[in-house]
Amino acid sequence: FTAQSETMISDIFLRNLKTATNWIDKKINIEILLKSVEHEPSRHALHTAMHYCNLLKVSAVENVRNHAGMSLLLIAPYLTVDQRNDVCIELIRALEMENYHFTKYIPYYLGRMLLFLQPQEFDEILDDFCEKIRKANRQISLLILSTVGNCLQVYQNYSQNFEESKDVFDARFKKLLGILITGLVNYDIQVRQEAFLIIGTYIFGTKKLTINQKYRIFKIIAKRILILSAKYEDDELLFLNSSASLNHIYRFISDYNFFIGELELEKKRKIAFFPGTFDPFTLGHKEIAKNIRDLGFEVFLAVDEFSWSKRTQPHMLRREIIAMSIADEFNIQILPPDFQVNISNPASLMHLRHSFDTDVEVYVVVGSDVILNASSYKIGPTLGSIHSFSHIIFERRNTNANEDNTPILDEKLKSIKGDTIRLKLPPQYEDISSTQIRNYIDQNRDISALIDPLAQKFIYETGIYRREPQYKSLLQTSLIKVEVVEDLNMEILSCLNKQFFEGREDSLKNMQKLAQAKNPRILMIKDMISNTIIGFSFFHWTRSSMLFHEFKDNKISEFIREKAIGRIIVIDGIFSSKKVNYKQLNQILLTETLSFCLARDYTYGIYHEGICKIRNKHMTNVLQDQGFSPINIGGKQYPVYHVNMSNPCTLTLDLDTIIKEPFRSNDNVKRIILKTRKRLQRTLTKLYPGNLILSFDRDMLYQKLIQKICQINDVSPIQTEPRVLGTNVCAPFGSILKGYIVPNTITKSIHSEKMFAPDIESFTIEPYPHYMSLNHQIEMINAFNKPIILVDDLLNKGYRIKVLDPLLKEKHVDVKQILVGILSGRGKELMDLQERSVDSAYFLPKLRVWFNENTFYPFIGGETVWRGQSPKINLIPSLNFILPYATPNFIKGADELSIFELSKVAIENSRDILKVLEKEYLKLTERNLTLRHLGEVFISPRYPDRGKFVDYDLNLSPSRYLENDLEHLNRIKNFI
Repeated sequence: FTAQSETMISDIFLRNLKTATNWIDKKINIEILLKSVEHEPSRHALHTAMHYCNLLKVSAVENVRNHAGMSLLLIAPYLTVDQRNDVCIELIRALEMENYHFTKYIPYYLGRMLLFLQPQEFDEILDDFCEKIRKANRQISLLILSTVGNCLQVYQNYSQNFEESKDVFDARFKKLLGILITGLVNYDIQVRQEAFLIIGTYIFGTKKLTINQKYRIFKIIAKRILILSAKYEDDELLFLNSSASLNHIYRFISDYNFFIGELELEKKRKIAFFPGTFDPFTLGHKEIAKNIRDLGFEVFLAVDEFSWSKRTQPHMLRREIIAMSIADEFNIQILPPDFQVNISNPASLMHLRHSFDTDVEVYVVVGSDVILNASSYKIGPTLGSIHSFSHIIFERRNTNANEDNTPILDEKLKSIKGDTIRLKLPPQYEDISSTQIRNYIDQNRDISALIDPLAQKFIYETGIYRREPQYKSLLQTSLIKVEVVEDLNMEILSCLNKQFFEGREDSLKNMQKLAQAKNPRILMIKDMISNTIIGFSFFHWTRSSMLFHEFKDNKISEFIREKAIGRIIVIDGIFSSKKVNYKQLNQILLTETLSFCLARDYTYGIYHEGICKIRNKHMTNVLQDQGFSPINIGGKQYPVYHVNMSNPCTLTLDLDTIIKEPFRSNDNVKRIILKTRKRLQRTLTKLYPGNLILSFDRDMLYQKLIQKICQINDVSPIQTEPRVLGTNVCAPFGSILKGYIVPNTITKSIHSEKMFAPDIESFTIEPYPHYMSLNHQIEMINAFNKPIILVDDLLNKGYRIKVLDPLLKEKHVDVKQILVGILSGRGKELMDLQERSVDSAYFLPKLRVWFNENTFYPFIGGETVWRGQSPKINLIPSLNFILPYATPNFIKGADELSIFELSKVAIENSRDILKVLEKEYLKLTERNLTLRHLGEVFISPRYPDRGKFVDYDLNLSPSRYLENDLEHLNRIKNFI
């Protein structure tokens, strides 16, 4: 070719890309073309470069794209600085094209084109990459990571193109590595996998970098990779897919050790230990860590689990948010979850000090508010206490605070023996708070000015923090108390007669007569403020030989004699005051009476109005809800109700406790819960006709447990001001007391969960999704250095305590008492075998089966299904042991039709409850309640697990799916 032919070639590029493609495909000597370009580069080079860009973007032939890309790199030196920037921008825009099979070829050439940019333009593009890797979709993130990986392979040559200081060159080098690490912490598995692949193959597996260049990179990112690689434990497939990268890293280490010598990583002589709940980790926290790092420290962030009054998100989720936020900041690390340091415990602080070399000084990072308010600083200095550590103190100047605490802080700092460094945050970071972030999330507002953009994306994608209070709720004791009176004197009888029967003589005479029966008792519920009785039950023991004397009817006495087993209790009446507005008081009175009798080995119950002699329709409904049935002889129904108490079932009424405010307090929600509850209770009685179904009110369970916990802890059940804490830690390990604080008591949960295998043939006790392992949770509890009170809902077969007991013994945790809501005789024997002291709110010698109200309802409650990894969104795959989801094998001895009816009622109840919640949610937020937003309504949002590869549409309401499930249930009705 001659120089004159250059114009013709340029025209061909314009008029006919196909012809140009054929020319390149036939491997025309590009260097000849470049020589023609040299004559007038400003006129033709950009024009030609843009043609190559277009070919790289749209050519359907792989060979053509590669030749175009290589030609583009050859032309690049002939472009002006501005033209190079234009070409790079064009290629960056091309990354956003939809067809990945085209765009995946661009990063190799774009990564090398970046080296032709001036430093300022190069930095601007890197800043854009840093932002996009946090905000962009999966495809763009993958292409950016590949671009950066290719750029790092040749970045050492950049110093030959432009002169700049070594510090600037190194800072940009770390920024490139930071982009890769940011990909490594992305919550999208494919992005994480690609980032790890690039680190392994593009850096440690390439021959384009020398072993010393690889060593330089290794020194920077080694700790970060080591810490983040632990995330792959929960995903075996991801770990296996990343094994190639791990192999490349291993080969580099082996080669370096063989050819050069031992790997030496830089060790900082000053360590900053930065504990905090980080719920969530904000830009303010990040700015603190960066400022300390810039002072020459290596900063270690510890996700603190000792702030027990806060209602924090699960530990692993908070760690993930921190990892996303600090990914591109080196020399800022996250301590592993098994490294729990309680700054109030000198032994725990000693462990912190000894975890580093003796010549390393450990500084503790705290805010000025911690110095002023934390209990560890209020007590005086002792051997090994927090006062013996050097401190870095960030003074928080809240713009809403009027009081200047500087003099008080200065006085407090005098007790600190070590060095103190006082720093201040820039004003824009000082007022960032968890409360503000939660409010913004509830309003669907942008929070990227408060937390890292990738963390923001993660929070909105997973649905966490929605309508989630920052602090636990304080469980105050109820204003009622239960009292059993055995000495029935005239004064008590007259008081009851006057208050409940308007002083009628017939009722008083009947009570006096009943007081002469065998072991008569009165169970009373009192209002603690006015000390008045708001309800009572009258009951007594009767012998088989006294049945005729009791009922004056030989047919009734003969019927009971044939049916009764063991000791017989006769309830002569249950009465409640109409002046009080306490929900389901008659239900509570009946449950308290029957549980009292069961604990004393009564096995047969009879209800007979012996005081008023008038049938109470409301009380009749309550009796039938518990399994009582009227005596029916020869088609004649008598006003005497009986029930077999020898092997009762229990139902814990806990639905309202798993619903968040303000829906829990909504009147319409309360009404539908009460309506569906009655329907469920009546259906359960059909499983075992004639047998007792004992319904326990969750509030009453709480009140009795609080009284016992505070008694063991030797503190008042009423919250004191100022708060005086007991010497024991209350450690709930079931669902009870979850998210609550017991008055004047450190309340720290052990988050355990029964995890069913997909085939439901087996289950294990594991940590609740996204929490630390049970072993690490026990270590955290042990770091409080206090005896503990273990608390659970029910103890019968003891699955949870069997798993926890060896861990507690291994860590030498002092268990002062095990306290449960409902204790069976079997559970008591189990604790005797473990030589543990156990107490309960209710004791039942024998227990057939127990139910929790919420576990019947799909999308509301259930048992967790474990498929090998934690859920990716704030919805837990669950199992409801009702048809058509699973066969309720644990309900033994019940007929199939009753199980079908129970399943149908459970789904209908769930649908009705969710429809009311959807309606109230729409009123409150002006948007529909969909599966994606269930976390705004329920504390632990769930969905029925339907197996692998079956996904829900998160934009549909759950009640729609329940309509389908009802249809599915009806299809199998004939088989039942």
